[in-house]
Amino acid sequence: MSFLFNSLLSRKKRIDLGAKVRRFMDLSITKDYTQTEARNDDRYKRTLPVLITPWRGDETTNLDSHIGITRDMSDSGVRVFFLKEPHEGDLILSFVLKRERDVLECFHFLAEVRNSSRFAPDLYTVGLLFKEHLEDYQVVAGVLSLTELIGKQYDCL
Repeated sequence: MSFLFNSLLSRKKRIDLGAKVRRFMDLSITKDYTQTEARNDDRYKRTLPVLITPWRGDETTNLDSHIGITRDMSDSGVRVFFLKEPHEGDLILSFVLKRERDVLECFHFLAEVRNSSRFAPDLYTVGLLFKEHLEDYQVVAGVLSLTELIGKQYDCL
């Protein structure tokens, strides 16, 4: 019985994650959004700032947070340019979109590093697989403060 319950919870998390990723992608769409590349899933060009925070469960802090820039996204993951060498494991990816009347909307995703490579000296490209969508209350306060600062600083969002 517990296996069935866990299976249903896991399925619900995947469905919720997919809905949040699609909402984020719809809100950040540009006119030249498609990319022609032979892949299992469609990739969409997205050049957006993202706050990257190493996930350490209850011990997560914003002390090691840094900014990256997305290259492309799909329903299941994202490729990000890092200015520092990424560590293996899970990361919180926090996106901020500025809506009408300076209203900020944050999207937080727990993601797993799938692959990384050096793109240029001190620049890395990292492929991340989305694992779960996180609500604001699931993210440490320091990360929320940084996302607000990013939203206020970048008028282009």
